[in-house]
Amino acid sequence: MESKTTSKEKGGAQKMREKRSKELELAGRDPKQMKLSFSVAGGIHPRIPVDEVSAGPSAPSSRPVVSVEDEVSPQAEEQVIEEELVSERREQAQMNDPDVFEDLPELECITSEDMSGSVINDPSEISFSLPPACSIAEKINFVEKHPFQPTRTECADLPFQEADFYYRKKSNGDLIKRSWLSCKIKDRKLEAFFCSICIAFSNSSSSFTSGCSNFRHCYQAANKHESSKSHSDAVSAYFTMKTNRIIDTLLNQAQVSRRKKEILQNIELLNRIFNIVKLLGKQGLPFRAHGTNESLYNLNNIEINHGNFLEIVLLLSQYDIPLKNHLDKCVQDSEKRKQQLKDRKTSGKHSTGRGSLVTFLSNNTIKKVFAAIVQSMKNLIVSEIGEKGFSVQVDSTQDVGIVDQATVVVRYVQDEAIKERLVAILPVKDATGKGFHELLMSCFDMLGLDFQRIAGESFDGAANMRSAYVGLRAQIANVVPDVVYIWCYSHILNLCVSDCCQVLEAKNFFGLLNRLATFIGDSHKRMNIWKDQLDRRHGQEKLLKLQKIGETRWWAKEKALNWIFGEKHSLYFDTLEVLYVISQSNLFESKTTSEASSLFHNLCQFRIILTANIFLQVFDVIGPVSKYLQTSGLDFKVAWQMVERAVEQLKKIDFNNLKQKAEHFAIKTNELMDESDVLNSLEVETMLRKKRLAGESSHDERPEDEMQCFRAS
Repeated sequence: MESKTTSKEKGGAQKMREKRSKELELAGRDPKQMKLSFSVAGGIHPRIPVDEVSAGPSAPSSRPVVSVEDEVSPQAEEQVIEEELVSERREQAQMNDPDVFEDLPELECITSEDMSGSVINDPSEISFSLPPACSIAEKINFVEKHPFQPTRTECADLPFQEADFYYRKKSNGDLIKRSWLSCKIKDRKLEAFFCSICIAFSNSSSSFTSGCSNFRHCYQAANKHESSKSHSDAVSAYFTMKTNRIIDTLLNQAQVSRRKKEILQNIELLNRIFNIVKLLGKQGLPFRAHGTNESLYNLNNIEINHGNFLEIVLLLSQYDIPLKNHLDKCVQDSEKRKQQLKDRKTSGKHSTGRGSLVTFLSNNTIKKVFAAIVQSMKNLIVSEIGEKGFSVQVDSTQDVGIVDQATVVVRYVQDEAIKERLVAILPVKDATGKGFHELLMSCFDMLGLDFQRIAGESFDGAANMRSAYVGLRAQIANVVPDVVYIWCYSHILNLCVSDCCQVLEAKNFFGLLNRLATFIGDSHKRMNIWKDQLDRRHGQEKLLKLQKIGETRWWAKEKALNWIFGEKHSLYFDTLEVLYVISQSNLFESKTTSEASSLFHNLCQFRIILTANIFLQVFDVIGPVSKYLQTSGLDFKVAWQMVERAVEQLKKIDFNNLKQKAEHFAIKTNELMDESDVLNSLEVETMLRKKRLAGESSHDERPEDEMQCFRAS
């Protein structure tokens, strides 16, 4: 029986490796062998070992991975070794040419005395994979983050000696660091080791791109991978990319440079277009023109109105050379396109559109700019709200297109200031409370606002809004129970004043003011007399016109009242003077003179003057409150105090005091104008008696005091 200490007989593969090693040593001692030169010079990079590399990203293919752990037969291993010997001899013949290595960077040789340890990096910052489609810069950046070669202080169970695995020993004893080799550790345990160069630049897969875990034969695996053709190709590709000598880069450099220049020019053009769009939007001006006036082939025709947008572009192009060059090119391309379409139509081929022209001046560009500005504003509002609570206001009205449009406004606090922002204008298809609720929910979903963070709500007095059971108020309360509902006080005030103006005396008074404004303003002859009167009495350059009264806003009544009876302007005397001149003039038709005379006598009635003084006092109280209730930075406490104060002031209005002011006003007017006969007391009006029916014995009675009758009405 043989002893256990008897050495194992060498296999065929081991014999072939020893034979190859001896052949290489003999070739190295050959005096005719050409020595390598490692000086840096211009040229191409050959395949070189990865010892000298320190970084780069990968695109490994999906070829089958062959691990060095796989067992092979001695015959197959001998065949592989024979193929490697043939390949190595071929590469050795190429190395005999000194020109091949002219461009190779100098290799850094490390002696055993200089070796002090491996490079230590943070394992969490190192990646061992790359996305399939990544740029050259990403690959190079990937390689530069490697290698990660832990020591035993970082990984206690290293299955190799650091000096033998992290470094390759040359025949003269020098050590060359394997900068391509990186180890992956987790929880201070080694998982696998990789080749960062092959991950980034190899076209084939191997155990070193997917992670080699052959710890038992790690030295052989590293040596075999280091001498493989795929690894050498990857190293050569890395050096080529690193020095920007790739052929595609050289060929496309001019094209890339021109492309970058075009991009910068387009950015500058878009900046100008954005500024023009913002200017027109700020001023509320229309953008478009009619028909073909916006066509670029008509842009040089100065007799055509091209619309505000293109006209401003043309104006700026006179002082902006890049914009001028862009316009000239667009006009030429558009004219050429028009001619092509004309030729196609002549030949029987029909084609429409502007082709592939990119001008940044079309209505599509304007719409995209609108959308970008709107989206950026919405994003800013949402970012300001953040996780804070906010209140919401919703109202709807019909536009000129006969579409019911709802406005959504949010109020929130930002930097100790109250912000009120319009976030959406949406068409309303269902005007019920449920329909408004669904519309509001979808709007908040698009904006990214949390519906649960609504702290308050404010609507008008319509039933679909404020109903406690089916209105929008109730729908929101079902989702957010703690929400605070506030009926819009400005809307309430507007309704109250509108109802007050429905009194007969008030309707007659404001109807008279509206008739005055319409009578004088609808004729240039009457307006000329008005101008002459103001110029003679006031000498003002600014033309003061009587205010017409709208139907929905009570503040129009306040403005019309203050123009004639207010202390600041007081155009009452001027109005009487103009009406008297028109009624006595022969330059006007009888209808006009009769109308002027009627307005003159109505304006001289004491009940008109008394009604004016009453509403002057009322508007002086509620005017400031109404304006404050409509401000964006409203303070709820101040608003509530102003409302309570206004209620108290309205209760304290003294009718007798107002009557004395009206009498004093009438007397003063008579003193200033001889032609006027302004009454200082109420006239007794004829009472209209109703027909008595059969069996009725009562009569309609009227208070004997006319002033008491006026107060009762």
